[in-house]
Amino acid sequence: MARPCRTCPECGGLYGHRSGCPETPDAEEEDDQINDEPNDTENLMMTLEQIKAAVDAEQHVCWGGLGYHVVKHVSGDYMVRSKSTGSMFPLVRKNGEMDYKPIDFSIFTPKKYESTTQKGLFFWADEVVRHGAWMVVSQAEGFEPTEAFDDWFSRLSDADEVAQKLAGREAV
Repeated sequence: MARPCRTCPECGGLYGHRSGCPETPDAEEEDDQINDEPNDTENLMMTLEQIKAAVDAEQHVCWGGLGYHVVKHVSGDYMVRSKSTGSMFPLVRKNGEMDYKPIDFSIFTPKKYESTTQKGLFFWADEVVRHGAWMVVSQAEGFEPTEAFDDWFSRLSDADEVAQKLAGREAV
């Protein structure tokens, strides 16, 4: 997974390493423990316009895995946000060009688990916006989603396991 940095003489990334850069730090083990891998991502060659449209539609647009999300800053700029530190980096350079490869972006779609005891009731793990944590959400058909568990989790896999248990399923 690529990790942001200020500058990199190897790959020329202004705000982040490009895929395959030999200077990418070897801190993936630590990051994987915090960020996990996506439940289901749709890898796309996303254009800048598609990324912005997906963020505006409140979809989870990830960069290089779940550790970094694209968010819309209060200033209206689109930023790549580190889930673990909260640091933000511009999605585009001052000249309007994207500093990241389009293939590095994906849309995260959580796995939903239907309750074994009540048809139409679903549980899933979802990100707590702006807090770098995961929560368990439930939704019955015809109703708005709501938080289903009173704790937040630092790992997606932990929240996903609780969602499965609440749905009456054996955690995988």
